[in-house]
Amino acid sequence: PTDGALLALTGGFDFYTGKFNRATQARRQPGSNIKPFIYSAALDNGFTAATLVSGAPIVVEDNLGDTWRPENYSKKVFGPTRLRSALVQSLNLVSVRLVRGLGTPLVLEHLQRFGFDREHLPQGLSLALGSANFTPLEMARAYGVFANGGYLIEPYFIARVEDQRGEITEYANRAMLCPECNPPTERFADLDLGILYDPRYSKRVLSPENAFLMNELMRSVIRTGTGRRALSLGREDLAGKTGTTNNFRDAWFSGFNRDVVTSVWIGFDTPRDLGTRESGARAALPIW
Repeated sequence: PTDGALLALTGGFDFYTGKFNRATQARRQPGSNIKPFIYSAALDNGFTAATLVSGAPIVVEDNLGDTWRPENYSKKVFGPTRLRSALVQSLNLVSVRLVRGLGTPLVLEHLQRFGFDREHLPQGLSLALGSANFTPLEMARAYGVFANGGYLIEPYFIARVEDQRGEITEYANRAMLCPECNPPTERFADLDLGILYDPRYSKRVLSPENAFLMNELMRSVIRTGTGRRALSLGREDLAGKTGTTNNFRDAWFSGFNRDVVTSVWIGFDTPRDLGTRESGARAALPIW
């Protein structure tokens, strides 16, 4: 999360039998894996971790007269719930109310800060439940903003290229994380190295206060919420969020500490049920 170096990536079983890389090419719905970014938007607009949000049922009617009745995963209805508890329990109705209260345009703008392409973001309230389409790599990049304190870092695969004599011919065009710096807007010129090397300062997209609070909220997800299985690692520095889509077609877990961000997706190329109760906590988190 501090420099964008990809440590490991798996996007299929065998490159020679199938060259489609699901980690970088498969766009799937993230489900509740998108919720931390919505909660981050709320924190940027007057909410706190202790703010009470209604968990009452919601009925949304569109211009064609069709109705949408979102439900919580457990099918249960809760009363006013604090923001921290709502994320820990992954309450869908609270997430929908946040998007409706903040306004979809504001939430869309906030999500774009994390590198999400507007083209793949829905314009309606279904955004609150992860009806967008993103790759695991895009999700990992976005979670990296929380992990490094608020900076958007572009991932890179190759650090440098060397010729047969061991001389470096090219460096990765990677950004530098410098919390103490005031990042310049212009690009640096080549440093007369005879190679393409552009050391840039990465862009701060989130305040350190927001990033800190979101870290605390997602640590609570692991301590007492849907990410409890991660406690088996015996670590106290982990934060993350599960994600499950309708009919258990996609299962996600994205988690991190200050050094590493990992995003896991489980699903079929042609979407179908993974099986009864194969949620992000059950299917994806153990791999993570």
